[in-house]
Order: sequence, then structure tokens, then C-alpha cells
Amino acid sequence: MKFKKLVIPIIIAILLIFNSNIVLGNDEGNESGNIDISAQAAFLMDNRTKKVIYQKNEAERMYPASTTKIMTAILTLENCNLDEKVTASYKAVTSIPDGYSSANIQIGEELTVEQLLELLLVHSANDAANVLAEYVGRFC
Repeated sequence: MKFKKLVIPIIIAILLIFNSNIVLGNDEGNESGNIDISAQAAFLMDNRTKKVIYQKNEAERMYPASTTKIMTAILTLENCNLDEKVTASYKAVTSIPDGYSSANIQIGEELTVEQLLELLLVHSANDAANVLAEYVGRFC
């Protein structure tokens, strides 16, 4: 139970530290209006006025990557027990493209939900994400 209580704050911290480029402030001191961020794409809008404050490659299709992993972890925590055993399917393991982060889970390997969550959240393992997503979709 303690694990579940710690996961959400850890997830939020990871997202803030590794996956975001936050620009705080206003136009003062930046008379040209040019803001340079390292993200490939961004879109910032004032929710009250609906005014677009900043946009960069806003029409480009981008992959959600870590956001998908975080959602997989949240859905797993909400619907599964950490001690449940999960068996890795052929599709979950073999559908990871070369060069993507993987824990090298073997077809038919049996791991607990907690082990898979650790591989997903700490090691960013795409195969663990696939195994959990299939399991949550079928059994939880």
C-alpha cells in the first residue's frame, strides 16, 4: 500500500524533472518575443482568454512516449494488485522497435505487477509497458 501512495508523487516528479521545459515569466526583457525551448514542439495557451501565448511546431504529430507510460502505470495501480503474476505475451515483447528502451523481457516470462511497474517507471522499459497494458486491458 505504501508503494501505491509513493508512486503518483514520484511520477509527477519524474515528469517535471525529465520531460518538461517550463517557461515562467512574461514578455518583459524579451522584446523580440522569441523564446527558444529545447522541446521539439510546444503549445501554450491562456485557458481563460484562449489567447495563444507560445507555439512551436504545433501542427506536427508527436508521439506521447512517457505520457503513455505514466498513464499505463496509473491505470495499473488503480486496477491491479501489486502481487499479481503476469505472463509476457509474444506480441507485447516482440513489438518493441530496435533502439527503444527495453528490459529484455522474454516471451512467457512471469513477473509481478510490482516488478513490471518498476521496470516501467525506473527503467522506462517499453516491453514492461506493453505487458502491463495487455494485462490491465484483459484481466483488471
